Amino acid sequence: MKKFLVSLSLLLLAVSAFAGSDKVKYDEQGWPVAVGRPYYGYRFFVEGSYGMAMLVGSHPFSIAFDKQLRFFDAGTSHGFQFGKIFYVGTGASYLQLDGENVDRNLPFRRITVFGDLRFTFGGGFSGFLDLRPGAAYLWGTKTVTLSTEFGIGFDIARWFQLGLYANLLPLNFNTDHTTQMDALLGLRASVSFGQGNRK
Repeated sequence: MKKFLVSLSLLLLAVSAFAGSDKVKYDEQGWPVAVGRPYYGYRFFVEGSYGMAMLVGSHPFSIAFDKQLRFFDAGTSHGFQFGKIFYVGTGASYLQLDGENVDRNLPFRRITVFGDLRFTFGGGFSGFLDLRPGAAYLWGTKTVTLSTEFGIGFDIARWFQLGLYANLLPLNFNTDHTTQMDALLGLRASVSFGQGNRK
């Protein structure tokens, strides 16, 4: 009976290892050892952000947050995971400014297309650095401008990420208006899927 239970356990371990696309190796005594799958393959993110404007003054230098000027952002990124650390992809997002301090003469809605470079460090609960250069179409003025976005955060689970993002989009680009707003700073939550997802 003991031999049967041991054999059944080994069989279940081997089947579950193969079913999960894992490789199976054997130790010195011949016991199967499941080895985690490599982090290679297609991966994509679905994400949403909420935050506020960060005002930077130059004379004198100052940094302040405008609680009356907020933004909502929703987007997706699709690409390829190269091992545990490096992800490269491309994506698109929609952003809208909201609040009492929104100047309706400025472009307060935009669609951005971006490249996505993500570097992840650590194990199951790991940190990441996300860089997103791109181009934004501003609805109000029907112009296109450069967009620079970067973020830091954590892979809290294999499929869930939480981070802090800053967007350096010049919202007064190609208009007669000026604004103090130099950056949008917000909290972003995302879920990820695909073969290249981290364990």
